[in-house]
Amino acid sequence: MRKKSNPRVQLFSAIAVAILTAMVYLPSLSNGWTNWDDQVYVLENYLVLGHNWSELLTAHVSANYHPLTMLSLTLDHVIWGTEAFGYHLTNLIVHCVCTFLVFYFIRKLEPNRHVLIAFFVALLFGIHPMHVESVAWISERKDVLYGSFFIAGLITYLIYLRKNKNKFLFYTFFLFLCAVLSKAMAVVFPVVLILIDWYKKKKPWSRKRLMPKIPFFIVSIIFGLLAVRIQSQSAIADFDTLTVFQRIMFASYGFVMYVVKSIVPFQHATFYPYPFTEESRSMFYLSMPIVAILIFGLSLLVHKRFRHITFGVLFYSITVALVLQFISVGLAIKADRYTYLPYIGIFFIYLMSIASLKHDGLRRATLVAVAVFCVIMMLLSRKQIVVWKDSETLWTQVIEAFPDKVYNAYSHRGSYRGKAGQWDKAKEDAQMALKIRPGTAGANDLIGN
Repeated sequence: MRKKSNPRVQLFSAIAVAILTAMVYLPSLSNGWTNWDDQVYVLENYLVLGHNWSELLTAHVSANYHPLTMLSLTLDHVIWGTEAFGYHLTNLIVHCVCTFLVFYFIRKLEPNRHVLIAFFVALLFGIHPMHVESVAWISERKDVLYGSFFIAGLITYLIYLRKNKNKFLFYTFFLFLCAVLSKAMAVVFPVVLILIDWYKKKKPWSRKRLMPKIPFFIVSIIFGLLAVRIQSQSAIADFDTLTVFQRIMFASYGFVMYVVKSIVPFQHATFYPYPFTEESRSMFYLSMPIVAILIFGLSLLVHKRFRHITFGVLFYSITVALVLQFISVGLAIKADRYTYLPYIGIFFIYLMSIASLKHDGLRRATLVAVAVFCVIMMLLSRKQIVVWKDSETLWTQVIEAFPDKVYNAYSHRGSYRGKAGQWDKAKEDAQMALKIRPGTAGANDLIGN
Protein backbone atom coordinates (compact mmCIF):
# COMPACT_ATOMS: atom_id res chain seq x y z
CA MET A 1 0.00 0.00 0.00
CA ARG A 2 2.45 2.62 -1.26
CA LYS A 3 1.06 5.79 -2.69
CA LYS A 4 2.38 9.32 -2.38
CA SER A 5 -0.08 12.19 -2.07
CA ASN A 6 0.33 15.81 -3.00
CA PRO A 7 0.69 18.48 -0.27
CA ARG A 8 -2.89 19.71 -0.73
CA VAL A 9 -4.33 16.26 -0.08
CA GLN A 10 -2.13 15.94 3.01
CA LEU A 11 -3.18 19.34 4.34
CA PHE A 12 -6.85 18.59 3.70
CA SER A 13 -6.51 15.22 5.46
CA ALA A 14 -4.76 16.75 8.49
CA ILE A 15 -7.42 19.47 8.77
CA ALA A 16 -10.18 16.87 8.40
CA VAL A 17 -8.73 14.87 11.30
CA ALA A 18 -8.56 18.00 13.48
CA ILE A 19 -12.16 18.94 12.61
CA LEU A 20 -13.49 15.45 13.37
CA THR A 21 -11.65 15.53 16.70
CA ALA A 22 -13.11 18.95 17.53
CA MET A 23 -16.62 17.73 16.72
CA VAL A 24 -16.24 14.83 19.14
CA TYR A 25 -15.02 17.10 21.95
CA LEU A 26 -17.53 19.95 21.52
CA PRO A 27 -19.60 18.75 24.54
CA SER A 28 -16.55 19.32 26.76
CA LEU A 29 -17.01 23.08 26.32
CA SER A 30 -20.15 22.96 28.47
CA ASN A 31 -18.39 21.07 31.28
CA GLY A 32 -17.46 22.85 34.48
CA TRP A 33 -14.67 22.55 37.03
CA THR A 34 -13.99 19.46 39.12
CA ASN A 35 -12.59 19.21 42.63
CA TRP A 36 -9.77 16.97 41.43
CA ASP A 37 -6.78 19.33 41.33
CA ASP A 38 -8.63 22.13 39.51
CA GLN A 39 -8.56 24.18 42.69
CA VAL A 40 -4.84 23.46 43.13
CA TYR A 41 -3.99 24.45 39.57
CA VAL A 42 -6.34 27.40 39.11
CA LEU A 43 -9.24 28.17 41.43
CA GLU A 44 -7.18 28.47 44.64
CA ASN A 45 -3.73 29.01 43.13
CA TYR A 46 -2.46 32.46 44.13
CA LEU A 47 0.13 32.35 41.34
CA VAL A 48 -2.56 32.05 38.69
CA LEU A 49 -5.14 34.29 40.35
CA GLY A 50 -2.53 36.96 41.03
CA HIS A 51 -0.87 36.67 37.61
CA ASN A 52 2.53 36.21 39.22
CA TRP A 53 4.37 35.63 35.95
CA SER A 54 7.91 35.66 37.29
CA GLU A 55 7.20 33.35 40.23
CA LEU A 56 5.42 30.91 37.92
CA LEU A 57 8.74 30.27 36.20
CA THR A 58 10.28 28.80 39.35
CA ALA A 59 7.34 27.43 41.35
CA HIS A 60 6.24 23.80 41.35
CA VAL A 61 2.53 22.98 41.58
CA SER A 62 1.03 19.67 42.72
CA ALA A 63 4.50 18.09 42.96
CA ASN A 64 5.32 19.04 39.37
CA TYR A 65 7.56 21.62 37.76
CA HIS A 66 5.86 22.65 34.51
CA PRO A 67 6.10 26.43 34.10
CA LEU A 68 4.78 26.56 30.53
CA THR A 69 1.66 24.69 31.62
CA MET A 70 1.11 27.11 34.49
CA LEU A 71 1.77 30.11 32.24
CA SER A 72 -0.88 28.87 29.81
CA LEU A 73 -3.42 28.47 32.63
CA THR A 74 -2.58 31.95 33.89
CA LEU A 75 -3.06 33.39 30.42
CA ASP A 76 -6.48 31.71 30.34
CA HIS A 77 -7.28 33.39 33.65
CA VAL A 78 -6.33 36.77 32.22
CA ILE A 79 -8.80 36.21 29.37
CA TRP A 80 -11.59 34.18 30.99
CA GLY A 81 -11.31 34.69 34.73
CA THR A 82 -12.71 31.54 36.33
CA GLU A 83 -15.12 30.75 33.47
CA ALA A 84 -14.49 27.05 32.79
CA PHE A 85 -15.51 27.35 29.12
CA GLY A 86 -12.31 29.17 28.15
CA TYR A 87 -10.02 26.62 29.79
CA HIS A 88 -11.83 23.74 28.10
CA LEU A 89 -11.63 25.59 24.80
CA THR A 90 -7.85 25.95 25.12
CA ASN A 91 -7.46 22.25 25.96
CA LEU A 92 -9.56 21.35 22.92
CA ILE A 93 -7.64 23.63 20.57
CA VAL A 94 -4.24 22.36 21.74
CA HIS A 95 -5.41 18.74 21.45
CA CYS A 96 -6.59 19.38 17.88
CA VAL A 97 -3.20 20.93 17.09
CA CYS A 98 -1.49 17.85 18.53
CA THR A 99 -3.74 15.59 16.44
CA PHE A 100 -2.85 17.65 13.35
CA LEU A 101 0.85 17.21 14.17
CA VAL A 102 0.49 13.45 14.68
CA PHE A 103 -0.74 13.20 11.10
CA TYR A 104 2.36 14.97 9.80
CA PHE A 105 4.66 12.98 12.07
CA ILE A 106 3.42 9.72 10.54
CA ARG A 107 3.67 11.22 7.04
CA LYS A 108 7.30 12.23 7.66
CA LEU A 109 8.07 8.86 9.22
CA GLU A 110 6.50 6.91 6.32
CA PRO A 111 6.33 9.33 3.36
CA ASN A 112 5.80 6.59 0.76
CA ARG A 113 2.76 5.09 2.43
CA HIS A 114 -0.84 5.91 1.54
CA VAL A 115 -2.17 9.03 3.22
CA LEU A 116 -4.89 6.92 4.90
CA ILE A 117 -2.25 5.40 7.21
CA ALA A 118 -1.40 8.78 8.73
CA PHE A 119 -5.08 9.80 8.63
CA PHE A 120 -6.29 6.87 10.73
CA VAL A 121 -3.35 6.94 13.16
CA ALA A 122 -4.03 10.63 13.82
CA LEU A 123 -7.79 10.13 13.98
CA LEU A 124 -7.51 7.32 16.52
CA PHE A 125 -5.16 9.50 18.53
CA GLY A 126 -7.64 12.37 18.42
CA ILE A 127 -10.87 10.56 19.24
CA HIS A 128 -9.89 7.54 21.35
CA PRO A 129 -11.81 7.47 24.68
CA MET A 130 -8.63 6.74 26.64
CA HIS A 131 -7.53 10.28 25.74
CA VAL A 132 -10.63 12.01 27.08
CA GLU A 133 -9.04 12.46 30.50
CA SER A 134 -6.12 14.40 28.99
CA VAL A 135 -8.45 16.79 27.15
CA ALA A 136 -11.62 17.11 29.25
CA TRP A 137 -9.75 17.63 32.54
CA ILE A 138 -8.62 21.24 32.82
CA SER A 139 -5.77 20.37 35.19
CA GLU A 140 -4.31 17.97 32.64
CA ARG A 141 -3.40 20.85 30.34
CA LYS A 142 0.17 19.59 30.65
CA ASP A 143 -0.62 16.49 28.58
CA VAL A 144 -1.93 18.22 25.47
CA LEU A 145 0.71 20.94 25.74
CA TYR A 146 3.76 18.71 26.13
CA GLY A 147 2.34 16.33 23.54
CA SER A 148 2.15 19.09 20.93
CA PHE A 149 5.73 20.24 21.53
CA PHE A 150 6.97 16.63 21.66
CA ILE A 151 5.44 15.63 18.31
CA ALA A 152 6.43 18.93 16.67
CA GLY A 153 10.01 18.21 17.78
CA LEU A 154 9.91 14.75 16.22
CA ILE A 155 8.71 16.28 12.95
CA THR A 156 11.56 18.81 12.83
CA TYR A 157 14.01 16.01 13.64
CA LEU A 158 12.75 13.97 10.70
CA ILE A 159 13.20 17.05 8.50
CA TYR A 160 16.74 17.38 9.90
CA LEU A 161 17.50 13.77 8.95
CA ARG A 162 16.30 14.42 5.41
CA LYS A 163 17.86 17.84 4.81
CA ASN A 164 20.84 17.61 7.17
CA LYS A 165 20.59 21.30 8.10
CA ASN A 166 21.54 22.23 11.66
CA LYS A 167 18.78 24.80 11.99
CA PHE A 168 16.24 21.95 12.12
CA LEU A 169 18.23 20.32 14.92
CA PHE A 170 18.08 23.64 16.78
CA TYR A 171 14.31 23.78 16.24
CA THR A 172 14.09 20.22 17.58
CA PHE A 173 16.03 21.13 20.72
CA PHE A 174 13.89 24.23 21.31
CA LEU A 175 10.65 22.22 20.96
CA PHE A 176 12.03 19.53 23.28
CA LEU A 177 12.82 22.18 25.87
CA CYS A 178 9.26 23.52 25.59
CA ALA A 179 7.91 19.97 25.99
CA VAL A 180 9.91 19.25 29.13
CA LEU A 181 8.89 22.63 30.57
CA SER A 182 5.28 21.56 30.02
CA LYS A 183 5.55 18.08 31.55
CA ALA A 184 8.50 16.08 32.88
CA MET A 185 7.44 12.96 30.94
CA ALA A 186 9.11 14.57 27.92
CA VAL A 187 12.56 13.61 29.29
CA VAL A 188 12.41 10.44 27.17
CA PHE A 189 12.52 12.57 23.99
CA PRO A 190 16.22 11.92 23.10
CA VAL A 191 15.68 8.16 23.43
CA VAL A 192 12.84 8.45 20.90
CA LEU A 193 15.24 10.30 18.58
CA ILE A 194 17.61 7.32 18.71
CA LEU A 195 14.65 5.04 17.94
CA ILE A 196 13.81 7.16 14.88
CA ASP A 197 17.45 6.94 13.75
CA TRP A 198 17.17 3.15 13.94
CA TYR A 199 13.85 3.06 12.07
CA LYS A 200 15.18 5.30 9.31
CA LYS A 201 18.41 3.21 9.13
CA LYS A 202 20.67 6.10 10.12
CA LYS A 203 23.20 4.16 12.27
CA PRO A 204 21.88 5.37 15.66
CA TRP A 205 24.97 4.37 17.66
CA SER A 206 27.50 6.07 15.42
CA ARG A 207 29.46 9.05 16.75
CA LYS A 208 27.90 11.22 14.06
CA ARG A 209 24.39 10.49 15.37
CA LEU A 210 25.08 10.45 19.09
CA MET A 211 27.14 13.63 19.46
CA PRO A 212 24.32 16.06 18.50
CA LYS A 213 22.10 14.41 21.10
CA ILE A 214 24.36 15.14 24.06
CA PRO A 215 22.63 18.47 24.87
CA PHE A 216 19.27 16.66 24.75
CA PHE A 217 20.43 14.05 27.26
CA ILE A 218 21.91 16.71 29.55
CA VAL A 219 18.54 18.50 29.68
CA SER A 220 16.75 15.17 30.24
CA ILE A 221 18.98 14.27 33.18
CA ILE A 222 18.57 17.71 34.77
CA PHE A 223 14.79 17.73 34.49
CA GLY A 224 14.53 14.06 35.43
CA LEU A 225 16.47 14.59 38.66
CA LEU A 226 14.46 17.73 39.38
CA ALA A 227 11.18 15.82 38.96
CA VAL A 228 12.34 13.04 41.29
CA ARG A 229 13.46 15.55 43.93
CA ILE A 230 10.15 17.45 43.84
CA GLN A 231 7.91 14.37 43.78
CA SER A 232 9.88 12.57 46.49
CA GLN A 233 8.73 15.25 48.93
CA SER A 234 5.09 14.21 48.73
CA ALA A 235 4.05 12.08 45.73
CA ILE A 236 6.48 9.13 45.67
CA ALA A 237 5.73 6.33 48.13
CA ASP A 238 8.49 4.70 50.19
CA PHE A 239 10.14 1.94 48.16
CA ASP A 240 9.47 -0.68 50.85
CA THR A 241 5.71 -0.06 50.54
CA LEU A 242 5.71 -2.71 47.79
CA THR A 243 8.00 -5.64 47.20
CA VAL A 244 10.17 -5.65 44.07
CA PHE A 245 8.01 -8.41 42.56
CA GLN A 246 4.82 -6.44 43.26
CA ARG A 247 6.34 -3.44 41.52
CA ILE A 248 7.24 -5.55 38.49
CA MET A 249 3.80 -7.17 38.51
CA PHE A 250 1.87 -3.89 38.71
CA ALA A 251 4.10 -2.20 36.12
CA SER A 252 3.55 -5.15 33.78
CA TYR A 253 -0.18 -4.97 34.43
CA GLY A 254 -0.24 -1.34 33.30
CA PHE A 255 1.93 -2.10 30.27
CA VAL A 256 -0.40 -4.90 29.11
CA MET A 257 -3.74 -3.32 30.00
CA TYR A 258 -3.00 -0.09 28.15
CA VAL A 259 -2.47 -2.20 25.01
CA VAL A 260 -5.68 -4.14 25.61
CA LYS A 261 -7.69 -0.96 26.18
CA SER A 262 -6.42 0.52 22.93
CA ILE A 263 -8.72 -2.03 21.26
CA VAL A 264 -11.35 -2.59 23.95
CA PRO A 265 -11.57 0.59 26.08
CA PHE A 266 -13.70 -0.83 28.90
CA GLN A 267 -14.34 0.28 32.50
CA HIS A 268 -13.23 3.88 32.35
CA ALA A 269 -12.51 5.62 35.63
CA THR A 270 -10.48 8.59 36.71
CA PHE A 271 -8.94 6.52 39.51
CA TYR A 272 -7.85 2.87 39.41
CA PRO A 273 -6.97 1.55 42.89
CA TYR A 274 -4.23 -0.95 43.62
CA PRO A 275 -5.55 -4.50 44.23
CA PHE A 276 -4.17 -4.82 47.77
CA THR A 277 -6.20 -7.97 48.47
CA GLU A 278 -6.26 -11.62 47.54
CA GLU A 279 -7.04 -10.35 44.05
CA SER A 280 -3.42 -9.20 43.61
CA ARG A 281 -2.28 -12.79 44.15
CA SER A 282 -4.54 -14.18 41.44
CA MET A 283 -3.13 -15.75 38.28
CA PHE A 284 -4.36 -12.75 36.32
CA TYR A 285 -1.91 -10.38 38.01
CA LEU A 286 0.83 -12.98 38.50
CA SER A 287 0.86 -13.68 34.75
CA MET A 288 1.26 -10.03 33.74
CA PRO A 289 5.11 -9.99 33.75
CA ILE A 290 5.12 -13.01 31.42
CA VAL A 291 2.65 -11.36 29.02
CA ALA A 292 4.63 -8.11 29.04
CA ILE A 293 7.89 -9.96 28.32
CA LEU A 294 6.22 -11.83 25.45
CA ILE A 295 4.93 -8.61 23.88
CA PHE A 296 8.28 -6.87 24.22
CA GLY A 297 10.39 -9.89 23.31
CA LEU A 298 8.40 -10.88 20.23
CA SER A 299 8.51 -7.31 18.94
CA LEU A 300 12.32 -7.44 19.05
CA LEU A 301 12.48 -10.83 17.35
CA VAL A 302 10.56 -9.59 14.29
CA HIS A 303 12.61 -6.41 13.84
CA LYS A 304 14.01 -7.49 10.45
CA ARG A 305 10.77 -8.57 8.78
CA PHE A 306 8.28 -6.34 10.58
CA ARG A 307 10.27 -3.24 11.43
CA HIS A 308 7.09 -1.21 12.10
CA ILE A 309 6.06 -3.56 14.92
CA THR A 310 9.40 -3.20 16.67
CA PHE A 311 9.30 0.57 16.25
CA GLY A 312 5.72 0.83 17.52
CA VAL A 313 6.30 -1.32 20.61
CA LEU A 314 9.53 0.51 21.45
CA PHE A 315 7.90 3.94 20.94
CA TYR A 316 5.07 2.83 23.24
CA SER A 317 7.48 1.34 25.81
CA ILE A 318 9.78 4.37 25.92
CA THR A 319 6.99 6.93 26.28
CA VAL A 320 5.01 4.94 28.86
CA ALA A 321 7.93 3.60 30.93
CA LEU A 322 8.08 6.45 33.45
CA VAL A 323 4.41 6.08 34.45
CA LEU A 324 4.18 2.30 34.81
CA GLN A 325 4.34 2.72 38.61
CA PHE A 326 7.47 0.68 39.22
CA ILE A 327 8.28 3.69 41.37
CA SER A 328 4.88 4.42 42.90
CA VAL A 329 3.71 7.99 42.30
CA GLY A 330 0.27 8.64 43.75
CA LEU A 331 -2.29 6.06 44.82
CA ALA A 332 -3.53 4.76 41.44
CA ILE A 333 -2.14 1.72 39.64
CA LYS A 334 -2.78 3.23 36.19
CA ALA A 335 -4.47 6.21 34.53
CA ASP A 336 -6.05 6.82 31.14
CA ARG A 337 -4.02 10.00 30.65
CA TYR A 338 -0.76 8.04 30.67
CA THR A 339 -1.60 6.69 27.19
CA TYR A 340 -1.67 10.11 25.51
CA LEU A 341 1.57 9.89 23.50
CA PRO A 342 2.32 6.15 23.94
CA TYR A 343 -0.74 5.18 21.90
CA ILE A 344 0.83 6.69 18.79
CA GLY A 345 3.17 3.68 18.71
CA ILE A 346 0.29 1.23 19.15
CA PHE A 347 -1.89 2.83 16.47
CA PHE A 348 1.11 2.94 14.15
CA ILE A 349 1.48 -0.83 14.45
CA TYR A 350 -2.19 -1.42 13.68
CA LEU A 351 -2.31 0.75 10.55
CA MET A 352 1.10 -0.24 9.19
CA SER A 353 0.16 -3.92 9.60
CA ILE A 354 -2.98 -3.30 7.57
CA ALA A 355 -0.95 -1.47 4.91
CA SER A 356 1.38 -4.48 4.71
CA LEU A 357 -1.43 -6.89 3.80
CA LYS A 358 -0.81 -8.35 0.34
CA HIS A 359 -4.42 -9.00 -0.67
CA ASP A 360 -6.10 -5.79 -1.90
CA GLY A 361 -9.62 -6.90 -0.99
CA LEU A 362 -8.63 -7.90 2.55
CA ARG A 363 -6.75 -4.62 3.01
CA ARG A 364 -9.76 -2.55 1.90
CA ALA A 365 -12.13 -4.55 4.08
CA THR A 366 -9.83 -4.04 7.07
CA LEU A 367 -9.67 -0.28 6.46
CA VAL A 368 -13.47 -0.20 6.40
CA ALA A 369 -13.43 -2.04 9.74
CA VAL A 370 -11.02 0.60 11.08
CA ALA A 371 -13.41 3.35 9.96
CA VAL A 372 -16.29 1.62 11.78
CA PHE A 373 -14.05 1.22 14.83
CA CYS A 374 -13.32 4.97 14.74
CA VAL A 375 -17.04 5.74 14.76
CA ILE A 376 -17.48 3.49 17.82
CA MET A 377 -14.56 5.23 19.54
CA MET A 378 -16.14 8.62 18.82
CA LEU A 379 -19.39 7.52 20.48
CA LEU A 380 -17.55 6.11 23.50
CA SER A 381 -15.54 9.33 23.82
CA ARG A 382 -18.72 11.41 23.73
CA LYS A 383 -20.07 9.28 26.56
CA GLN A 384 -16.87 9.68 28.59
CA ILE A 385 -16.69 13.45 28.01
CA VAL A 386 -20.05 13.85 29.77
CA VAL A 387 -18.56 12.17 32.85
CA TRP A 388 -16.33 15.25 33.25
CA LYS A 389 -19.37 17.56 33.54
CA ASP A 390 -18.79 18.15 37.28
CA SER A 391 -17.36 16.53 40.39
CA GLU A 392 -20.47 14.45 41.10
CA THR A 393 -20.54 12.75 37.69
CA LEU A 394 -16.77 12.31 37.80
CA TRP A 395 -16.55 10.53 41.13
CA THR A 396 -19.80 8.63 40.66
CA GLN A 397 -18.18 6.80 37.74
CA VAL A 398 -15.24 5.79 39.96
CA ILE A 399 -17.60 4.58 42.68
CA GLU A 400 -19.65 2.56 40.18
CA ALA A 401 -16.49 1.00 38.74
CA PHE A 402 -14.90 0.24 42.13
CA PRO A 403 -17.65 0.22 44.79
CA ASP A 404 -16.43 0.40 48.40
CA LYS A 405 -12.78 0.62 47.31
CA VAL A 406 -11.76 4.23 46.58
CA TYR A 407 -12.14 6.33 49.72
CA ASN A 408 -11.22 9.62 48.08
CA ALA A 409 -13.95 9.17 45.44
CA TYR A 410 -16.55 9.22 48.22
CA SER A 411 -14.74 12.05 50.00
CA HIS A 412 -14.55 14.24 46.87
CA ARG A 413 -18.14 13.54 45.86
CA GLY A 414 -19.28 14.22 49.40
CA SER A 415 -17.43 17.54 49.41
CA TYR A 416 -19.15 18.55 46.17
CA ARG A 417 -22.56 17.50 47.47
CA GLY A 418 -21.99 19.40 50.69
CA LYS A 419 -21.23 22.62 48.83
CA ALA A 420 -24.36 21.99 46.74
CA GLY A 421 -26.44 21.77 49.93
CA GLN A 422 -27.13 18.03 49.63
CA TRP A 423 -26.14 17.41 53.23
CA ASP A 424 -27.72 13.98 53.70
CA LYS A 425 -25.98 12.57 50.62
CA ALA A 426 -22.76 14.34 51.58
CA LYS A 427 -22.83 12.73 55.03
CA GLU A 428 -23.39 9.29 53.52
CA ASP A 429 -20.37 9.74 51.25
CA ALA A 430 -18.22 10.95 54.13
CA GLN A 431 -19.20 7.99 56.28
CA MET A 432 -18.40 5.62 53.42
CA ALA A 433 -14.98 7.22 52.98
CA LEU A 434 -14.28 6.74 56.70
CA LYS A 435 -15.43 3.14 56.53
CA ILE A 436 -12.93 2.40 53.74
CA ARG A 437 -10.14 4.44 55.32
CA PRO A 438 -10.67 5.51 58.95
CA GLY A 439 -9.24 8.91 59.74
CA THR A 440 -9.74 10.44 56.29
CA ALA A 441 -9.32 14.15 57.06
CA GLY A 442 -11.63 15.48 54.36
CA ALA A 443 -14.43 13.14 55.37
CA ASN A 444 -14.11 14.06 59.06
CA ASP A 445 -14.21 17.75 58.18
CA LEU A 446 -17.30 17.21 56.05
CA ILE A 447 -19.17 15.43 58.83
CA GLY A 448 -18.10 18.18 61.24
CA ASN A 449 -19.52 20.84 58.91
